[in-house]
Amino acid sequence: MSNILSTIYMAANLFAIDPVILEGVIAVESNYCRYTKNYKSTAKGCGQQLKGTAAHYGINYEALDDNEASIVATAYLLNRLKHKYPKKYVCAYHVGPNAADREMDKACKEYKEMMVRRLNENGHKLTTERLNKKIRKPKNRE
Repeated sequence: MSNILSTIYMAANLFAIDPVILEGVIAVESNYCRYTKNYKSTAKGCGQQLKGTAAHYGINYEALDDNEASIVATAYLLNRLKHKYPKKYVCAYHVGPNAADREMDKACKEYKEMMVRRLNENGHKLTTERLNKKIRKPKNRE
């Protein structure tokens, strides 16, 4: 687990994403397991990227079986979505970039509650309100 967390911190710093946000997405999407595969779709890897989403954003889909590559791809995609949906990029990640405009509000509350629950199971002490503050507060590059 410490190897995964160090990769999360590295990728979060690289793409100016709060590491708790990145960890929360990975916890919800795959429970930190790169071998997670959604058999109802093409989603795979720690961040559960779809084959089409990976192709659209220039992510090597086959490399998502590698933990580090999958975590870096998740941070990269969050960064791209953060530019398009500054205050709702986490939810845009959950519903997918193509569905984000039409399904955003419906999915936001539920996904944030899942993130808080998973992060708290892993030792964080977050509330949905504190998570919202982390999402809205931009992480500055150093």
